[in-house]
Amino acid sequence: MPSPNEFFVAARARFAAAAANAPDAAIDVLMAGHHVRLNFAGTAMRPLLEPVFRHLPHPGTGAAALTIDLWDARTTGVDLGARGFVRSFCDERFTTRLEMESGALSMIDGHGGAAFQCTPDAARLPHWERAHPLSTVLGRWFRPLDLPMVHAAAIGGPGGAVLLVGRGGTGKSTCTLACVEAGLQTAGDDYLLLDAAGPTVHSLFGSATLHAEHRRRFPRLMPDAEARATADEKFVSLLSVRRPTAMIAALPLVAILAPRVVGHGPCRLRPISPAAALLALAPSTLLQLGRAGDGVLAQLAALCRCLPCHALELGADVAEIPTVVGALLARHAGS
Repeated sequence: MPSPNEFFVAARARFAAAAANAPDAAIDVLMAGHHVRLNFAGTAMRPLLEPVFRHLPHPGTGAAALTIDLWDARTTGVDLGARGFVRSFCDERFTTRLEMESGALSMIDGHGGAAFQCTPDAARLPHWERAHPLSTVLGRWFRPLDLPMVHAAAIGGPGGAVLLVGRGGTGKSTCTLACVEAGLQTAGDDYLLLDAAGPTVHSLFGSATLHAEHRRRFPRLMPDAEARATADEKFVSLLSVRRPTAMIAALPLVAILAPRVVGHGPCRLRPISPAAALLALAPSTLLQLGRAGDGVLAQLAALCRCLPCHALELGADVAEIPTVVGALLARHAGS
């Protein structure tokens, strides 16, 4: 069996072959001030990824700090060949992930600023890969830069924002979309880069997701034209396309909110302890970071100690959410 480095080199050679057969343009973006270049081969991957990252600033000229090669076998005719059966090469240098549903294989050289993703068929990517592409690669690369990827949302504006924390299904996306409809901005509804020293969050993905039964609440943000979800999937809204002014590359944090669906009565806030906020933020973040999450818990705990923490009880009327959040922002911003 090849070593991780041998497999990585061989896989990037397959990308070079794919690019020779079916070249496509690259995308250059700034993520948390770092130049990331996405190289594409074939016709399938760039149309999926470009809208998700469209809201991020362009870095101008210069070499990229991280380069990611992307291709799909269906449109390029090039797969990973006999070595494609290798499911995991993970060590201190390389992080590898195989998506079992789509067969997409990604790998990053954490020391070399290079990564790749090969997808058998881009049309088979599930909603989480379309909404948050390359999350494993990006989370692994930014962690040594003290920019851990957190499972959270952020809404507000340049003067201050709240971090929405909690496991899936607690209402983060509902809060985000309700506030976007009301004119607030967001850095993302599911994954962010955290600069705990700021404290500031940086945007990665210009998308939002919702379960099918909740999509009817936001018809302008989740039109039928983008409705590709199956019964087991969420709907994906490309906010960077549908509401570009709502997306912002970075937001300073002034408070932490842990949403909780109550379903009756008014939408309201109640103070919670830093420990309770950490319990809402840390488990899903650390679980999804895997090995890259080593040492992140202390940063998350420090963040929860330095900011006011509240539970956000979501009552019967979703339209009340922006008013409650806006009042909290007005109270804390600039303080």
